[in-house]
This record gives sequence, structure tokens and C-alpha cells, in this order.
Amino acid sequence: MTLSLVHCHPATGTVATITATGGVAVGGYVHHCWRGVGACVTQGRFTNPWYPAQVHGALVDGATAKQALGAAISQDSDAALRQCLVMDAHGRSSVHSGSENIAKVEDVRFPGVAAVGNMLQSSDVVQILAEHFLSLSATNSGAAIKRSEAPAIRIITTSTCWRISLTPLMPRWTRVAISVAPAQPHCVSSRSSKPPLICALTGRKTSWLP
Repeated sequence: MTLSLVHCHPATGTVATITATGGVAVGGYVHHCWRGVGACVTQGRFTNPWYPAQVHGALVDGATAKQALGAAISQDSDAALRQCLVMDAHGRSSVHSGSENIAKVEDVRFPGVAAVGNMLQSSDVVQILAEHFLSLSATNSGAAIKRSEAPAIRIITTSTCWRISLTPLMPRWTRVAISVAPAQPHCVSSRSSKPPLICALTGRKTSWLP
């Protein structure tokens, strides 16, 4: 089972995704979002982890959600096993649910908000998820759910978040001590004795640090 929701706010560039699933490491594989660009949820019977990079590149180049998704699917010989939801920065969405996904499979799409799921006990859960998000987030949730108006998502703030300086922590991060316990296959290591300190390394600054 995998259930996901995507939201893109064209006026602010805000993008958000959430996912619930029965598998591990969902955050690293299924939902992806890029501020001012759009979002991609890749799931299904077997997830294709390469879809997000292809979708992102297409969206950056100006493709619509439908075009970006179509390009990714066209390069996948196992597209029948996939389920993918793409939303562009304008809040337009497109969904692919391959024929070999496990039922029940469903998607619900509003301007700027979309939900999708597979291997569901009931397809109603997708509709309920999208409507509940709108009820909490849209100032006109009633009209939006009835599709008589486009969702007007509340804007809490447009100010920039505080910048946090990590500089004071850098001296501590550049010194890394590594301890290794002797390998004991199929056994539980004893906690009564500490593993020997085998080395100390000077770490290098990684790409995700400022």
C-alpha cells in the first residue's frame, strides 16, 4: 500500500509532498518536491527511482506536468508496474497508473492539490485524504471540494525563515572518531567491553553543509 499527496502553490512557489506506505525508506524513493518547479511521486507495484530526475529536468526546461510524466514513462519498458503523479509549478497535475498495479488504484486531482494510491482496501481513502487536506488548508474548502472553485490555499507567511549558522559546530564535525567491534556473525556482541578505537579521521566538508 502506498498513499501520497502533492501540493503546489503557484503564487508563492511552495511545494509539499506526503506519503504513507508499507515499505521502508519511503522518504528516499517515493516523494520528491522542488520549490518553484513542481513535484513528483513515484510509487506502484515496483517503484522506479529514476523518474524524479527525469521529471525534474523536464519541468525545469518548461514542460507541463503531462509532458514531463509522458517523457519519463516513454523511457520505461516496465511502465505498467508504476504509478506516478507529477505536478508542475502552476498546479497542473498528471497521473500514470500502470495496468499491472495491485488494486485498488485511485487518484484525485484538484488545481494545486492531488492524491494518488495503490494496493488500497478502498479507493475512497484517496478522495478522503485530498478533501481533508483542502478542509484544513483552503479558505474556500467547501467550494473547492465541490469543484465549483479552484482551491484558495491559506498563506500563513511569505517571510524568509531564520538563517541558522552552523559555523560554530564545524570544528566538532571535522574530527571524526571511528570505533569498530570485532565481527561476530550470527552472535550478539557483548556490551560489557568497549570496542577498540582504531582510528581518528579528519573529515572533509560535504556538499550538504553550508
